[in-house]
Amino acid sequence: MGIHEYLTALRRRWRIVLAAIVLAMAAAWVTTTVSPPSVAPDSYTATTVIIDSGSILGSGSDLGSTSLDTVATLANLRPVVQRAADAIGFSGDLASLAPRVSAEADPSTPGILRVTASSMDKQDAVALADTFASELITYLHESRQQRAEESLQLVNDQLEQLAKDLAAIDRDIATASPTELILLEAQRTAAINQVTFLGGLYQQYLSQSLEPSSLQIVERATPVPAAVEGFQAPRSRSARVLIGAVLGLLVGFAIALVLERFDTRIRTAEIAARDFGAPVLAEIPRIKRSQRDGIVAIKHPRSEHAEAFGLLASALVRGAISPGSNGSRRDTRRPVAGGRTVLVSSAGPREGKSTVVANLAVTLADAGKRVLILSCDLRRPTIHTMFEVSNREGLSDALRNPTSQGVLDGCVRSTRFNGVSIVPSGVAVERPGELLSSEGMRVAVREARNRADFVLIDTAPILTASDAAHLIPDVDAVLVVAQAGMVTTALAHRMREVLERLQSPPVGVVLTGAQETAMPPGYQEYFRATPDRLEEGGGLGDNPPSHVATDADSV
Repeated sequence: MGIHEYLTALRRRWRIVLAAIVLAMAAAWVTTTVSPPSVAPDSYTATTVIIDSGSILGSGSDLGSTSLDTVATLANLRPVVQRAADAIGFSGDLASLAPRVSAEADPSTPGILRVTASSMDKQDAVALADTFASELITYLHESRQQRAEESLQLVNDQLEQLAKDLAAIDRDIATASPTELILLEAQRTAAINQVTFLGGLYQQYLSQSLEPSSLQIVERATPVPAAVEGFQAPRSRSARVLIGAVLGLLVGFAIALVLERFDTRIRTAEIAARDFGAPVLAEIPRIKRSQRDGIVAIKHPRSEHAEAFGLLASALVRGAISPGSNGSRRDTRRPVAGGRTVLVSSAGPREGKSTVVANLAVTLADAGKRVLILSCDLRRPTIHTMFEVSNREGLSDALRNPTSQGVLDGCVRSTRFNGVSIVPSGVAVERPGELLSSEGMRVAVREARNRADFVLIDTAPILTASDAAHLIPDVDAVLVVAQAGMVTTALAHRMREVLERLQSPPVGVVLTGAQETAMPPGYQEYFRATPDRLEEGGGLGDNPPSHVATDADSV
């Protein structure tokens, strides 16, 4: 779909888009009223900076070979968290306290560790950061002292054992032979050397246990308002309603496009011509309710509807659907003498075929043609009501009781429009197909040809009833009426197949209820010209159309 098709689809389904916008705005308003947006509480962060002076100065460090990244992990382990909780008097779940504090080694400055805490209260954030930093330092220093004391104890035990060994060697030397004395002297020398080494090691461990911690706090925590991350709901009702309107617009667009994607209804002349396989002779705009009080071509002669019917009449007069115009071959057995016979039908009911027949008849009459209407819709006839003609003694009565003078004698009714006559359908019958397929009906069509320049046959829908199929062999053309937005592509293809199977004469399509006609700019305004302007331009003015009969001429 191109941009034009998208815009057309959205314009066609503007009610859905509007409904989505209204619903979204209403939802935003209601939810804001039930739970009004409150001012979000401020959040604070505080960071305490720790330095490892031992690693920087090259002296003893509490960390030993442990990296600062490992130390940062220790800040959230249970021993440190428990110590910090005890220090601040926290009695809750430790699992809820640990995520509020994080530690990270500064990648740009070696030996620097930052402990950051977050809280809704600034003092609480400061206390958490400083306490966790202090307890982390204490925990690491005590761990170092514990290791040193354990090493001291181990060295001391070894020294005590060596003292005992030296005493035993001294006792053995006093009573040893010259040969044994040499070996004992060597053992004594080795023991003395071991004592000397362990003594130095003892002094080293003792010094480590007495040294202060190499980790020091160089910067105490200071509360800072935390930066807001991610999308935050607006605080005002008007802003929320506006966001709801935008979201509703997007959702409405999406729904409209999805519905358009799966909609197979015919709406334009191009699609109608493609699916029916026949030219579209006229696009009749949708008739407003205020204009449905009669035949629109007469009631509103300056409307776009009247002009569309005029275009259709001109197409028929000039033979727009003459034999071979749609690629079909005329059957030589079809009658050609007399006036042209046009069968008007549709795929289904309520598509406006009777309205087309009535307006087309008066438009042809206005062009100087004699028109005779045969009401062959013997199931639900309506054409006689549009011309205010009685439906008694009509076509069904004539076919059942033909006279010697002719089938149509006595059932042709004049109308209040000069040049337009009608044969009403007559009394309803149970099997209309039998009458319409009879020899009498073929005779009636021939008689109608001799009485008029154009014979318009109003029939039941082709896909609903088989009545029209019996008349197709006796007509010159078939006019298919399709209402835009009602008939689907599947129905159009089915109608096309049926007409081809019946070897229908040339077919033309009339698209009724068209709302997407290709009108040039100013088209609508042109037909809204006032009578004064028409008189100034030499138009009809207030004079009635010439084809409307006077009271004396009407039946």
